[in-house]
Amino acid sequence: MANTLIIRYHRIGDALIVLPLIVSLATKYKEDTFTILTNERFNTFLEVMPPNVVFKPMISKKSKGVFRGLIFSMKKRLFSAKMRSFASSFDKIAFLQYDIIEQKLHKNIIQNNLNIQIALTDENRFFSEERIPNKCNDGLTMIDLHKEALACLGYNGLQPAFNPGIIKNRNSDKLFNKLNINSKKKLIAISPFSKENTKIYPLNKMESIISHLSKKNKYQVLIFGGGTREKRQVDTWIEKYPSVISLIDRISFDEETTVMSKCDIALTMDSANLHLAALLDVPVISIWGATAPQNGYYPANLGRKDALIKDLSCQPCSIFGNKPCTNPKVYDCLDIDPKIVIQRIEDTLSN
Repeated sequence: MANTLIIRYHRIGDALIVLPLIVSLATKYKEDTFTILTNERFNTFLEVMPPNVVFKPMISKKSKGVFRGLIFSMKKRLFSAKMRSFASSFDKIAFLQYDIIEQKLHKNIIQNNLNIQIALTDENRFFSEERIPNKCNDGLTMIDLHKEALACLGYNGLQPAFNPGIIKNRNSDKLFNKLNINSKKKLIAISPFSKENTKIYPLNKMESIISHLSKKNKYQVLIFGGGTREKRQVDTWIEKYPSVISLIDRISFDEETTVMSKCDIALTMDSANLHLAALLDVPVISIWGATAPQNGYYPANLGRKDALIKDLSCQPCSIFGNKPCTNPKVYDCLDIDPKIVIQRIEDTLSN
């Protein structure tokens, strides 16, 4: 009966892909207890976790406030100090990420000769630029690397599994009334943004898609996103297409998860909402630019046919999409006719 700590909170999409692995782990090793240091918003998923799973929320930076950076820095120092004491109660620790806090914690464990089994995800293999010339066609996935790390702790034969039934069956009547969502229509979730510009479908083309879908009375278009800049862009669309509903900065992550679970389809970039929709078993059409599904982040439960990618010779040009475009025709990878996207959405909804 081991007490195991698993750390993965950085970047929402990366943290989301770990959850099915946790379910498999806790289901197979029922005698062990698993504490997951994860994104503070993920408490919404605790109800679908096995009973031997505990979530410990990671601190986060406030979205507003003059001193938010300074306050967050102080919080991190305090949290790091607490973690050193907290970690001593575990038999095993899986570092599924290895940032500053994790490095300090690992060093402390070694210095104090604590009798704790340690395993780390070998992220350097995944992020290596040597994968790019072969277009990342090496079969390597981040989940496989996490499975290797857990195998070092004696946890073998894991097959990621996640049943979102409890979330999908939540009563959403009050929430839908508050947001004026018509549940009798086909709900289309659109997530037009990503952290990296190289992964964002041109906004004028996205507007063409939104315009087309908003004019169909049988559809209800819902826009997902977050932050002032994204809200400003979406508000301009709402003025033109009043039937479209923006969820940006209006609801909590818990409520956003509930709404996404009720959608009939999601249109996303290579972003966190791709992983959220896939986790909730919502059909997803994704658009790819600087990155590609074979990079190793693509959800295992989605078919590649639903990933719209031009597959240019220069694609992918990076693992994260954080490098400037070098194609003579800048962002040619994202020059996909909106009609193709619309057709794929409507075909999926018809089926």
